[in-house]
Amino acid sequence: MTPADSDQARNPDPSHGDRGDRVFRRDHPVRFADVDAAGIVYYPRLLDYCHQTFEEFFSAVGDQPYSDWVQRGRIGFPTVHLDVDFLQPVQYGRSLTMTASVLRVGKRSVTFRFTGELGGGETAFRADVIKACAGMDTGLSQDITAELRALFESHLATEEPPE
Repeated sequence: MTPADSDQARNPDPSHGDRGDRVFRRDHPVRFADVDAAGIVYYPRLLDYCHQTFEEFFSAVGDQPYSDWVQRGRIGFPTVHLDVDFLQPVQYGRSLTMTASVLRVGKRSVTFRFTGELGGGETAFRADVIKACAGMDTGLSQDITAELRALFESHLATEEPPE
């Protein structure tokens, strides 16, 4: 069974992203469990926010959730490279707008740019993340399917996002 055969429907809620926009957006509240003793988000949690945004991208923009690709399609996208800039601390109680856009789609990998934006358009952090397409049964890289390529290209940045 392929992910397209999933009985889980696409989430049509527009709050999860705008299909006409090449940048996927989602709000992410900063919870007490995310912060350290200084009251700011512990940096590995910011990387988790990126992965959560990556997973939600599939449900909001694609035809099925990421879990269907992993569990039924046996395709995953492990992170193989990170380039992160931490620009401002993120305090407990704040809300971030997480964004995701695709910088590059290769034969066997995709590069996402994730940003965490505070109110007023301030960027708290930016992460360029390369994810390899891998078979879940072999753990080896494989070509990105045509269906996934189309999904990623639907959010391909038309120009390099600002630094």
